[in-house]
Amino acid sequence: MRISTISLFSAALLLAAPTFAQTKGEDAAAKKRRSKIEERERQAAEAASTKGPSKKIKLEQAMDANISDFSVKAQRKRNEVIRKISKALPQQPEGDRADLIFQLAELFWQTSQFWYRQEYASFDKSLQAWFDSGGDEKTRPKLKTPKADTFKNQAIRNYDILLKKYPRYRRRDQVLYVMAYNLYLAGKKNGAVRKYGELVKKFPKSEFAADAYLALGEHFFNSNNVVKARTAFERALRTKKEKVINFATYKLAWCDYNQGEYADAVEKYQTVIRRSHAMRKNGFGEDAMELGDEAATDIVLAFSHLDVVEEVYDYLREVRDEEWAKRMVGKLGAIYDSQGKHDLSVRTYRFVLKKYPTHLDAPMYQSKIVTAFTRMNDRARVRTEMERLVDMYKPSSLWAKKVKKQGTEQATDAIERAFEYTEGTMRQLVTDYHAEAQKSKKAGTYRLARDIYKKYLDNFAQTDVCSVYETCEQARRLRFYYAEILYSLKEFRQAAEQYDVYVEEDPGGNFAKNAAFAAILCWEFIVKGEKPITLPDNARINESKGKRKKGQIKRTAKTTVKQIDKTRGKEFYTPKKIPADEISLANACDRYVDRVHGKSVDPKLKDQLIEVKFKAATIYHKYFHFEDSAKRFDELIARWPQNKFASFGALNVLDSLAVREVWSALNKYGRSFQKNKYLMRESKFKTSAAKYVEGSQFQLYMGEHMKAVETEKRATAKKNTTGLEKSKQMYAASAKNFLNFYKEFPDSQFTPISLVNAMNVFQAADEIDRGIDAAELLLKSYAAGDFWTKIEKLPSVDRKQKQVDYEKYEEMAACALPGFYVGIAKFEKAAQLFEHFAETYSGEHAACKLDEMLQNALIFQRVAGNTKKVLELRDEFAKKYGKKKKYKKDLANLAWQLALTYKASGQLEKAAKAYNDFPNRYGSLVDEQQNFESLYRVAMIWEELGKSAGDMKKIRRKISDRYDKLKAKDPLRQNRQVVRAAAYAKFHQIDSAYEKYGKLKIASKKGERMKKELMTMKDQLTALQQAYEKLMKLGDPATIVRSLTRMGLAADKFATAVDQSPTPKGLTMDQEIFYRKGLEEQFIFPYQQGAIDSLERARGVSFKEGVYNQATLDAQAALKKFKSNEFGEIVIMPFHASESFAIVGD
Repeated sequence: MRISTISLFSAALLLAAPTFAQTKGEDAAAKKRRSKIEERERQAAEAASTKGPSKKIKLEQAMDANISDFSVKAQRKRNEVIRKISKALPQQPEGDRADLIFQLAELFWQTSQFWYRQEYASFDKSLQAWFDSGGDEKTRPKLKTPKADTFKNQAIRNYDILLKKYPRYRRRDQVLYVMAYNLYLAGKKNGAVRKYGELVKKFPKSEFAADAYLALGEHFFNSNNVVKARTAFERALRTKKEKVINFATYKLAWCDYNQGEYADAVEKYQTVIRRSHAMRKNGFGEDAMELGDEAATDIVLAFSHLDVVEEVYDYLREVRDEEWAKRMVGKLGAIYDSQGKHDLSVRTYRFVLKKYPTHLDAPMYQSKIVTAFTRMNDRARVRTEMERLVDMYKPSSLWAKKVKKQGTEQATDAIERAFEYTEGTMRQLVTDYHAEAQKSKKAGTYRLARDIYKKYLDNFAQTDVCSVYETCEQARRLRFYYAEILYSLKEFRQAAEQYDVYVEEDPGGNFAKNAAFAAILCWEFIVKGEKPITLPDNARINESKGKRKKGQIKRTAKTTVKQIDKTRGKEFYTPKKIPADEISLANACDRYVDRVHGKSVDPKLKDQLIEVKFKAATIYHKYFHFEDSAKRFDELIARWPQNKFASFGALNVLDSLAVREVWSALNKYGRSFQKNKYLMRESKFKTSAAKYVEGSQFQLYMGEHMKAVETEKRATAKKNTTGLEKSKQMYAASAKNFLNFYKEFPDSQFTPISLVNAMNVFQAADEIDRGIDAAELLLKSYAAGDFWTKIEKLPSVDRKQKQVDYEKYEEMAACALPGFYVGIAKFEKAAQLFEHFAETYSGEHAACKLDEMLQNALIFQRVAGNTKKVLELRDEFAKKYGKKKKYKKDLANLAWQLALTYKASGQLEKAAKAYNDFPNRYGSLVDEQQNFESLYRVAMIWEELGKSAGDMKKIRRKISDRYDKLKAKDPLRQNRQVVRAAAYAKFHQIDSAYEKYGKLKIASKKGERMKKELMTMKDQLTALQQAYEKLMKLGDPATIVRSLTRMGLAADKFATAVDQSPTPKGLTMDQEIFYRKGLEEQFIFPYQQGAIDSLERARGVSFKEGVYNQATLDAQAALKKFKSNEFGEIVIMPFHASESFAIVGD
């Protein structure tokens, strides 16, 4: 048997590692994690395994001590020495040459080492370039060391010369050792052994003898000759060198292990560990400790044959440290597993996990526990330990959270490895059990696989988990297998749900078609009422998909779809609740068709696809869910239009949606069917489709219109301006819809009402031009010669009602049309249409009344400036309605319109007379405010005519007195028109006082006289200001501006008069300065400031209220005197009176 110090322990670890089979389609992330775990296992194996007398652990031998500097500089010095010695050697006596030959041998050996390093560095560079370029195996570089080999061989020849030519050379023992050492390195092991043998035999007391025994022992050990190796190592113990003794003891421990003396091996390893610690304390350096560490590693393998766990941990923690003990005991578990001692393996891992729950390798240990129970075929424990593995080490576990907090690279790697141990181990395990279940056919094995699948999916199938670790594809694949297991166990509901989820998650997956089909079978079993059963563990499982052959489902006959009874109301066909299982069946059918249907579908599957889609449609139809049913019938028709189910389904769709008044869907499907040439070959269907499309389109437009109405109502109630604006936009869109209906269906029975609706909605949306188009389009269509002929051809049951309806629509259009023309200021056209309506229509079918239409005709003829026509219409109205009491107010309105007409036509005297007579003749028939307005307009016209001051005074007093007679709380006192008239009259009643004040001066130089003049002017100013203040309380903005302006100008006049007053006689210069200063402080400055305040108030009111009159300009001009840089020019736009637009009461 070949002895090895590395193979046993390494194999123990590697065999115990979980096998993560590379599944088909395994993604790059999973491969990367798996490779990390394999690397971790490899590192763990190397760290825990012993290397024996390897190149890493060896005694520092004679040649090691001679190793020098291998830099280029050092080699140059060696070359120089070689040249000198080589030159001097021939000149030396024969007896003195041995030392020089020995020196040359050493220099040649060192040079060979130098060149080896140079040549290896060049090889390493070439190898890296080869890797970078792609790594073609044919061009892989090979290590070649010709220079190193040349100098190494020269060194050996020199040693050989010394041995042969100088047998009595004083350093022969050293030459033998060095020769043997180099021969062994050169692969000439037999020659090396002979030289080592000669050395220990001829020079037993040489300082190189112990090293030679170690070399011989190492050779025999590696040659599987433990007896000879033991003898050599025991001879090495005779030396006094501590390092040699310790190393020999270490090698003897390995001899004991290979000969089965495990307790002795443990004892020797412990001796090495103990001696290594002592040597380190005594100054032997780190080499001694390195050998102790190897012994502390290798001792674990020896302990494994003593079946101990806790003792190993306690000992290693004592002699090394806790971290070392923790790591080595973990390796002990792997050794037990490889030895088939699974119970000890479990015990070991449990010991570590209990003691160190947050160990970075904890997931690996728990996964090995699962593996151990798997190998022991203890399925109950496998399930328990697997659940424990997942629960304790999944990404969201407490362990993961604690490890993550460490924040180190090692912690991050540990979490990634944990995922592979949990997810990968579970995936591999369930795959194995599934395969075993399929092979054994036992229900118990199926259930075990089922439970592991469920645990896997519960923990690793969530997108936020699998997307991070890139295992979603594997999770989806396992979900399908899980569903298959459930189906085999006849757990149809759970199987159906899993099939459905798989198809949703992976619609393009390899199993999507099969999963979608299997889901249908499952839901059919469930709808049928088949109950789940629990099979005994030993029961055999039959994996065929139910009793029916694969690819077949239960057929659905056309007769199961009930025809729509159109005599029943909408309420009868109110959708009923569909049982959840039947909805699931319908959804499964939809998914199957979606996954299978396509250009490349097998023609043999066509009938099955049609049947499946028909089945889905009939489920919804049965419970009156006609929209959902229609959607599926439509898909069937679109994909297979020539099939017998197509026309049947299409007509059923239209009838069902119509009876339920589902207009949007009815219109959609009706139009879709009209494009289908196969369906439209049947004339009956073609007629029905056209009727349904036309009617549903009208109802849809009506629905949009009603939304606008409701939006307007809500906005009006809440005074929401944004909502009102939105409703206006909705009305505009609605009107456009109705016009579009006419364009698409000009001969439809709904066309007249569509045009009326469009007209009305355009009116509401202020789109006057379009409203005119709609109204005139309707009237034009009525005027067509064949319009009423078509009505006559209608069935008698419809004819009379249609005639009434169409007459109504015509009158509505004729009623609205003149109002539209008013909206675009075509008043003469509007007046003609008002008059036309009054002469032509009955007024029974529209909101327009004949008397009002005649009045409007008069009004807009007046607005258009047709005075003659106004008089004619007035006479006509008086003739028709003048004697009727109910039209007294209308006559008053006509009188008012006549006055407006006179004014507009420039007949000012007649206009003034008409306004002046109005309160006396019609005052009791109209609101009092209109009487004030009539008197006010008289005053305005008289001003324009230049009436005498006496006449103007009378009319103004008349207005003022009429106002003063109003009761204090009369609402008319707040009426805008009344206040305007009263303020106008009362303002001009102050004119005489203002004019009188304007003539006052301060001209006297006599003191008393001057004082009297000043005080008189001051008192009159105060009286004026009080009068204007009282006047402003009426609240008319224009009068307020005028009053404030006059107050400001009056104050300024007073300040100016004082400033320009003469200086009293007899005053000295100082007295005159003092006097003037007093006037400024007491009168000039305060009244100037008062003037500014009043004028600025006038300007402010003017801007705020939008009042721009002559007073505004006067105030502005006056302010410039005080603040010339503050105020620019105000431009007054020409005022255009709006009275020409006045209607009743204007």
